[in-house]
Amino acid sequence: MTDQWKKSGNFYFYLDGDGNMAKSQLIEDDDNYYYVDSIGRRVSNQWRQLVNEDPDEEDESDMVWYYFGPSGRAYKAPDSGKTSFKSITNGAGQTRRYAFDSEGRMLYGWLNENSERLTGEDAWREGVYYCGGPDDGIQARSEWRELEAIDDENDDGEFNETYWFYFSSNGRKTANTTKTINGFKYRFLEDGNAQYRWYATPSDASPSSADQWYYKRPDQCWLATGWFKTVPSEDVDPEAYDSGDEYWFYGLSSGGVVSSQIRSIDNHSYGFNEVGEMLHGLYKMTIDGKTILTYTKIESANELPVKDAPEDVYYFGDSPFLRVAQTDQGLLMQLNLFFFLCRMRFDHPAVIGKSPVAALKIGDFFQPEMHFAQVQKTDQAKEIFFGKIPVSVGPFMGF
Repeated sequence: MTDQWKKSGNFYFYLDGDGNMAKSQLIEDDDNYYYVDSIGRRVSNQWRQLVNEDPDEEDESDMVWYYFGPSGRAYKAPDSGKTSFKSITNGAGQTRRYAFDSEGRMLYGWLNENSERLTGEDAWREGVYYCGGPDDGIQARSEWRELEAIDDENDDGEFNETYWFYFSSNGRKTANTTKTINGFKYRFLEDGNAQYRWYATPSDASPSSADQWYYKRPDQCWLATGWFKTVPSEDVDPEAYDSGDEYWFYGLSSGGVVSSQIRSIDNHSYGFNEVGEMLHGLYKMTIDGKTILTYTKIESANELPVKDAPEDVYYFGDSPFLRVAQTDQGLLMQLNLFFFLCRMRFDHPAVIGKSPVAALKIGDFFQPEMHFAQVQKTDQAKEIFFGKIPVSVGPFMGF
């Protein structure tokens, strides 16, 4: 009797072509695979690591894993060739999912949908599932993985040739969508890598007016909401991008950033330009409701608006977190300079006897107690009083 199984007691043994009992070897029988141990018994419900006799890829491991199920037959890909996963419980009672090729070898790394491993620089782009290293093989499910990715198109200085990927409950790579995970919003690009830094939503408008979204740094990459400080993207502010100048932005929970408006945040008022950069310093501006129509930074007295000009003058602090109690000497000097530049204009009929709050012409969305400072007209100078002023950012004064 040759090339057949024989049962003895509770175990099966295989007689090879010479009629000898096979030992410690993989047996192929009718397109199925089995393994017999050192005394010839067919194993079942066991993992076995065997020498890879026929590696398909240059980087494939010299050793491969098989799992032999209850009947002793190795798990393998279905006849359809589609990638499927088997649930296997380990000795600690933990159930994990694994994929196998058509010859029963455990798959690992990036996989496509045809029970094949993907290798090379584009594996992360083309892969659908990820199953760890050659001694792991566990399908990534409902979890983040930071994985190697060769991307010659990424010139970010912080890119370390890895991207973050999220695998859903069925193990598929999340791609080309936005998703809220544990309360944070993320954007996944076409190849599945989580977006970080700036992202411009498609728009027919010029890049400077495109809806800009910001997704933190590479090791976080969730949608930034609230205040954050960073270098603008090259598309919207090439000069700041090239010089590395950072600006404050305010991210919206719905995506994008506040832009082209004066906005009340936590009962304080801030100005933002058309690309979302927080304004700071002295400006002459025209405003329609809360929308900033025009703005020009004032660098000298000659740039102040004339008596009947449509612009109002505003001052914005350097940081959204600066409070009057923290006002430094440099800011006091800047404010004094502003009053010096404006001292002759306090004789204007619209201003005499009134505080700058009463002289502002910006609608009803600012409350007097929210303004930065009040001015008392004296014979020699204008004195600054901070006693009742809770914020350092907002409209300063206008005529």
